[in-house]
Parts: sequence; C-alpha cells; structure tokens
Amino acid sequence: MKTHTLLLLALLGGATLHAQSPAPERPNFLVITYEDTSARHFGPNDKTGLADTPAVDRLAREGVNYTHYFGIAAVCAPNRSCWISGVHPNSLGSQNMRSDAGPLDEVITYPELLREAGYFTTNNAKTDYNFDVPKGAWNVLSTKAHWRDRKDPSQPFLSVFNVESTHQGCVQSPAAYAKNGGRLPAGRKVDRSKVIVPPWLPDTPETREALARTSDNVNFADRRVNALLKQIEEDGLLDSTWVIFMSDHGDGGYPRAKTYMYDSGLHSGLVIRPPGGKPVEGMPKPGSTDDSLVSFADFPSTILHLAGIKHPSWHQGRPLIGKDVPPAPEAVTAARDRINGRYDCVRAVRTGKFKYIRNYQPWKPLYQEVPGFEDAPAMVALREAMKSGSLPEAAKPFCSPTRPSEELYDITKDPDELHNLAADPAHANDLDVMRAHLANRYKTQGDLGFLPEGMLDKMGQAAGSRRGLLKGSYDTLAAEKWASFDQINKTPDSEIAAALASGNPLAQYHACMAIGNRGSLPSGIDAPLIEKLLASDYGDLAAAAAWALIKTGNDRAAADAAFNRVVKEGTWQERLNALNMIDYLGPLAEPLLPLVRETGHSIRKRMKTDPTLMSSDRYCAEQAEVTLLKRTAGDPVKSGTEP
Repeated sequence: MKTHTLLLLALLGGATLHAQSPAPERPNFLVITYEDTSARHFGPNDKTGLADTPAVDRLAREGVNYTHYFGIAAVCAPNRSCWISGVHPNSLGSQNMRSDAGPLDEVITYPELLREAGYFTTNNAKTDYNFDVPKGAWNVLSTKAHWRDRKDPSQPFLSVFNVESTHQGCVQSPAAYAKNGGRLPAGRKVDRSKVIVPPWLPDTPETREALARTSDNVNFADRRVNALLKQIEEDGLLDSTWVIFMSDHGDGGYPRAKTYMYDSGLHSGLVIRPPGGKPVEGMPKPGSTDDSLVSFADFPSTILHLAGIKHPSWHQGRPLIGKDVPPAPEAVTAARDRINGRYDCVRAVRTGKFKYIRNYQPWKPLYQEVPGFEDAPAMVALREAMKSGSLPEAAKPFCSPTRPSEELYDITKDPDELHNLAADPAHANDLDVMRAHLANRYKTQGDLGFLPEGMLDKMGQAAGSRRGLLKGSYDTLAAEKWASFDQINKTPDSEIAAALASGNPLAQYHACMAIGNRGSLPSGIDAPLIEKLLASDYGDLAAAAAWALIKTGNDRAAADAAFNRVVKEGTWQERLNALNMIDYLGPLAEPLLPLVRETGHSIRKRMKTDPTLMSSDRYCAEQAEVTLLKRTAGDPVKSGTEP
C-alpha cells in the first residue's frame, strides 16, 4: 500500500472525541449511500406524503437530520470525486460526467488516510470517481465487501455500502423496477392517485407512474438500511460506530431534477447517528435537525475529524461535528458541465433563502437531448405535451430553445424555482450578493470548467495534472470573463478583438463562440484572422473557429474541412465538442450531415465487435444520432448510457 508517513504524522491530531458521554477514540464508520434520491422522500423530510422508511426514520430519531445538504453537482460521478477527495470537481478537473481527471497532484483520498491510520476500509461497491481508484484506498472493494472481512475484530473500520435500487434506471426500466420497488406487497406500493406531480411536468399516467416508482424504490431500499443496522447490532458495534446515511444528489427518473441546478437535482438526504445514539459535543442532540448549509465537500473532513485525524490542506469543506468546528458558510456552490454527450456550463449558489444560477451557454436550451434520458416515462410524457401544444406553463422555460443568462429564486416563497427574479429591480441587491458568492468561489478555489474539455485534457497533460493548471498560468477570473462574452451585457467589439488577437487559445475559443452567436464579425475583425485558427492543434479551437466562420457566412469550405479534420482526427473530447457545435448550427449543419452520419454509424459498427470501447465513444455516436434525428427521418436515437 502506498504510504504517506510524513503527511500522516502531520494530520494525526491524537485527540479523542469531545463527547458529553464517553465515545470511542477510534470509532467505526458505516456509510450508506442512495442513488438519485432527494431528501424529500425520507420520513424526516417527507414532502410527498408517501414515505415509508422506518430504518432511516430510526437513524433520524437517534441522530441528526441535516435538512440543507446539497450536492456539488446534480449527477453522481462529479459528486463522488468530491466525496472521496474533499475537492470540488471543478478544482480537480473531474467535473465532466464519466471522465478521467488523471493524476490528482498532491490530493490523497480520505480512505487512504484512514487506512494508513490503522483503519480497515471496504467499499460495496460503486466508485465512479472520474479518476482511477487509488490502490491504497480500499482493503476490500467488491459487491460483497463488508466490515466482517477484517481479520482483527478490534480493528476500526470504514465500510461504505451503495444502494443502487433507487437509481433512475430502476424507474425507467419496468424490468429493473420489478426487481426493486416492484417487489413491495401491493398494499405497500404507492397509490398512483396520491402522487404529487411537480408543476413543470404534465399530469399523465406515465408521469404518475414514474414518480410512484421513485417512491416505491426508496421505500423498498429502506429494507437494506434496516438489514445493515441489524448486522451492526448483532456484532455489538452500534455503540462504537458512526452511521452516516446520505444520497448522492437529488432525484432521478424525471425531467428537471437529476443533472440540473435546481433543488430537485441538488438537495440530498443526510442523517448522521453518533455512536450509541448519545449526545456528542459540537452536534445537535439526537432527534434534532440541523438547518445549516452542508455541502458534499464537507463529508471527508467530517470523517477524518471524527477519527482524530486533522483534515488536510487541500480539503475544500469543513468538519460538521466536534469541538471548535468552523461555522456554517453563508452559501454553497454547485456546477454542471458535460452530461454524457452534451456540453454545458452552469454554476449555482444556494443560501438559506436564495438560489442563483449562472448559465454560461444561454444560447442552448435548458433541456438538451440525451439518449439515456429520453426513455424516462415522464420525459416521454413531456415530449408528447410539447408535440401536442399542451405543455404546463411551468414547463415552458425548461423546453424553450434558449434560457436566461441568470436565474434568481426566493426559495422560501418559491421552492419549485419557477419565478425568476433576476430581472426584478427589487432584487438587484440580492442578485449582487449572490454574484459575489460565486465570484468568491472562483477566487478561492478556481474553476477549470471554462476550458473546453479537449483543451483541458491537453493542457493538463502538459502541466502534469489538471489541478496543476490552477497553480500555473490558468486564470479562472480571466477565463470566466471570456466565457461571459455577450451574455449579461453585450461585450465591446474591442474586447472580443483583443481576445482573438491575444494568442491565448482559451481566449480565442470563447471569442470565436461569441462571434458565431452574434452572427456577424465585430469591428476590427476580419475572416482571415479567424481562418488562421482552423489549423490549431487544439481541436476545440479549430472547431470554434469553423463555427464562427459558418455562422457569419464566411469561408464555408475551409470551415467544413476543419470540422471534418477534428471529427475524424481529434481526441474524443474534441470530436464530441465539434459534434455538439454542428448540432447547434441548425439548418447550417446540412452540408456536414454526411460526416455526422458516417461518424455515428462507424462507431456503432465498432461497438458491436470491440467491447473495450469506452462510454466516450458511445457519447460521440449518440450525439451524431441525436443530430440526425432532429434533421432527417429514419435515424432513431438509441438508448444510451444512463448517468
């Protein structure tokens, strides 16, 4: 096992827990995670009236229910990269769904630190960290991993159990549902007529079925929690074990939840039961709730702190429990970047009262077609409502072809986040405060998400790690400014011209995207200046230059040739980004459709014979098929990989 002896000596605090009643110096940790489940489905926070979760309710009675626990992202892999590292994915380069952040620079995962301190660590069994699982993290990593695997029964342990029966796939697939929530006795299944349909979804049998399956799956999964609690009791460990129950983000299985920056996608469940269910200093008494803001980034620091290990300098969260822990923050942040085959760039800030959402690509629709989501029963119902013109009023922004650059919601009055206050003069000060919270996030932690993914990968390799870019020439505030061209306000022509002439490929990339969105060349810029960028070694920049030339009616042949080169020869990230750009050319994409068709079909052909092809190849194939489906007949969108 890899050792970090000097670091460990610095981190081991040697202090025991400061408890109001005796607590173990080296406690055990049982961590239970749910997939795709918001806090609203559990008894302590039940907003549905359908929760039947006695095991989680017991944990809440004997522990503390954290009511304002929010994901760093609204999809699993970026969240899990933070959960294991203590670093925001946008500070690690792990922000894109199903990607590889590569080397972690100085970052060491918290199970490694626990293991080096003498803990036995097991994970049953999901990882999905957006980087390779460190060899020193887990003593046992398997679908059978258990604290009972340790040879010495006195050895303290961390045992993680991931419950997958609540995943969106168990809502979308009748067969998967039948093996999970569908196994509940008829009398314990949710009454479909009592389901509360969110106002942004059409109230149809399909929608009600999807929502009911979600609740059935959650209620069924409670049995797994109960079984683990019984095992802990059987082993006589309940008085020496912290039991931590959480979900990995908000709801899956229906639109405008999973992957989106609304509370339906970010608000997660968190219940922490102290050893023996006894009061502990620096924690509300058992049976209480804690309404302070909690982030996924807080989890690793909390575990280490409770184990008597000082959390390391790279952690971006705080310990939640114990003596002299830092106060709760005024705001927590989240991000959305690539979801499967679709690129996006959204940031969110949540306080106790407001949600602020910053859309850096407002020229795209909020909902972008992702094949794996198209199979969802509620999505099918929403699509039918779009075709028939019967969309609920609250669904129209979600289905609009564009979106605002900024969104602001008063959560206390508008928990569904339907009434955007960003343009309301009465909330101008609130908007400025939320902007400042986001700016502080950029200043203190950096954000690599303004780099297109192919460029991020190449620059990260050159720097030795993606995270290393934040220590070098990459300037988050400058990158954010370029990514904001022509959004909240129209950018002066001189600024776009300066970015294009700067020689900085990232500035040039965002300048080209802004020019393409304008549909005309700013003063001081001529087509030959952009044409020079078509030969860039950065495929993202070459594709952006082609985008700008086509959208402004210049040099179509050279632009098409650049798209052909990038799609055929670029890295998979560059190919995928180029395919996204072609899709958003709209009718101007017509001459490139043969290239798109060839790409999709050739990848699908290889997938039949080469089982080693990664999800990235599937994403390129799916994106090609989505583009064709929107413009031609007979090219169905295949069911894709679900996040």
